[in-house]
Amino acid sequence: MAFTPHGKTCTIVLFEQPGGEIRTLFLVEGVLDTSGDVVFLLPQEGSYAVRIPAHLVEDIEPVTDEHRECIEGLASEYCLRAFYDGRVKRGRIDLDAILAKAYGPSASE
Repeated sequence: MAFTPHGKTCTIVLFEQPGGEIRTLFLVEGVLDTSGDVVFLLPQEGSYAVRIPAHLVEDIEPVTDEHRECIEGLASEYCLRAFYDGRVKRGRIDLDAILAKAYGPSASE
């Protein structure tokens, strides 16, 4: 994307897919915040700001009707679909570390 929608709502849609098969879906909703070339998601749940790695920023996209049909409860203006090749440990997760290892849809193009 040529710009980052500062101040817009965004949902990180994290697909947990050990061995290439999607097992679990995590949704983290918040507001995008940009500072220069750095993009953060400020989660609604009052958690810490999550840095969106540079390799995933281009995968932030407007939410479409198709997204909403596939993912129940998706209400944000934008979303970031991220794929993590592994299992996410239950409990409090380190989303920064997971996103650093994740890839977006553009990686498969």
